[in-house]
Amino acid sequence: AVMDFAPQEVGNHMMGSSISAGADRMTAAGRAGTPQLVSIGCYDLVDFVGWQPMPPRLEGQESHAHNRLLSSVMMTAGQRREMAREICAKLAGATGPTTLILPVRGCNEWDRPGGPLRDPEGLAAFIEEIRAHCPGNVRLVELDAHINDAAFAERCRAAADEGKDEEVARIRDRLAAKMDKLQEAIARYEDRIEELEAKLRQGSPKDEPPDSVDGQFNPLLDNGQCPGTLYSVSADVVVGGDPPIFGGSGNGVGSI
Repeated sequence: AVMDFAPQEVGNHMMGSSISAGADRMTAAGRAGTPQLVSIGCYDLVDFVGWQPMPPRLEGQESHAHNRLLSSVMMTAGQRREMAREICAKLAGATGPTTLILPVRGCNEWDRPGGPLRDPEGLAAFIEEIRAHCPGNVRLVELDAHINDAAFAERCRAAADEGKDEEVARIRDRLAAKMDKLQEAIARYEDRIEELEAKLRQGSPKDEPPDSVDGQFNPLLDNGQCPGTLYSVSADVVVGGDPPIFGGSGNGVGSI
């Protein structure tokens, strides 16, 4: 599973910063079907290289020197709405289980009540947009806490455990479905073997086993091999193919 709690690079790329993970940030795990647990850490800040000009989309906005290398700009309410839609659009392409945990009291230590980057209106705009655009394939979990509160960590741990149980159940269901298909294939195989044995007991004009019976393989020839066979394995193992290919050393291989 992937835990992605700081999607800030999404905003960096969206706003034209050179500190970018690229246009496909927050999409790789989803395309691969990997379970994801996602949150919004520092979604509201855009980083750019401190000695480079501010990205054009951010010109005129107040910046903060994060360290001697990076400066940060706090998003406006409108930009936060755009950020929310972008996150939702990326998660919409996920093919595996995806949970978005939304701590509604804030997303970085500086936006706590009384903090220097506190912006209740901007946070409210972001949350409203997430609620409006969260895709149907994503489970949205709202949490009445700040992202740096212990309650957030506990909820993430619980969500990870829930996801694990769900994945185990999905694997069990897939295995059960495959076993059902295997049993059906074995039953068809056994029926065909009975048909072949009955025809072989009738014999050929020279009392020799024919090369084929109605176009099917002859299990008595070529040490269990027949044209077009990919592998020779024990008769109770499905090798693959559609219909499956079965094998048996010395007992014949063919498709049914």
